[in-house]
Amino acid sequence: MTSKRRNLHICRVEDHGRGGDYWIVRLIRRGKTTSRMFSDSVHGGKRKSLVAARAWRDETLDPVACDAREAHRRIVVRRNTKSGVPGVARYAPKTGRHPYWTAFWDEPGAGRRAKKFSTRIHGERGARALAVEARQEALVRLGVTDGVAAAPWSAP
Repeated sequence: MTSKRRNLHICRVEDHGRGGDYWIVRLIRRGKTTSRMFSDSVHGGKRKSLVAARAWRDETLDPVACDAREAHRRIVVRRNTKSGVPGVARYAPKTGRHPYWTAFWDEPGAGRRAKKFSTRIHGERGARALAVEARQEALVRLGVTDGVAAAPWSAP
């Protein structure tokens, strides 16, 4: 594990002479911030306070909560989406090829998966509908069933 990864969510603050030197752990989940400071003077030095900060972070970052966060990220509708459905996007290549709609999802152990639907073959509405359907089927197969309904949409 790299040093950067080992210190994920941990930052060093060196405030010589004022409040002392410390490590701070800051976690943000669904807009709620949780943080804690680990002072060198309280924990007996820089390394010991870092060990304490890592231990608190690992204890606080519950693996079940992290899995729930990942599931939430897969189904939340983003503000910048043009399709109205998370994991469904329209691509228009500049190389003269026809636009297409793509459905994306993450398969555990297999990585990111995608399925493309051509607007030339299926038309705009048909390609989008097939992409939404492919995405919904993949999420149902993965056990994620919340928030997969398609939003109303009009062709560009």
